[in-house]
Amino acid sequence: MVNTNGDGMKFVTSGSPGVCTVGSDGITVHNVGLGTCSLSAHVTAGATYEQADGNPQTFTVSPAVPSTPRITNLPVGARVGGTFTAVISTNGDGIKSLTVGTPFVCTVGGDGLTVRFAHVGLCSLTAHVSAGVDFLGATGSRQWFMVRFRRPL
Repeated sequence: MVNTNGDGMKFVTSGSPGVCTVGSDGITVHNVGLGTCSLSAHVTAGATYEQADGNPQTFTVSPAVPSTPRITNLPVGARVGGTFTAVISTNGDGIKSLTVGTPFVCTVGGDGLTVRFAHVGLCSLTAHVSAGVDFLGATGSRQWFMVRFRRPL
């Protein structure tokens, strides 16, 4: 909002178009990147007042905090020797991965998402998302599932 007693048309310009832009209405500001956004307010000449230009004002556009990553497809009926590929739910835009809290029971492959069932027991996994373009990184809570013996042939 441009605050002035001028009676002309009010609008804003951006001095940092890589961080923030102004919509076609001349007032709505859109964050388009990370960094320092610089905005200047203006008012055109009106019936009573001359045109005026305000000093630039700045604010920082920071990365957003993503939703907590979590595995949405924990296996039911996992058996020794089997695998599954985890699906991680988060709005973060970084790389998704897993860490194992029980490496004797289960391991994570090189892609960071495929889990191998090595031994009988509780498999403990934690989902992560690294920092991306617009979001910070985040770590989820530990999630568990049971790995059982292989079924006989």
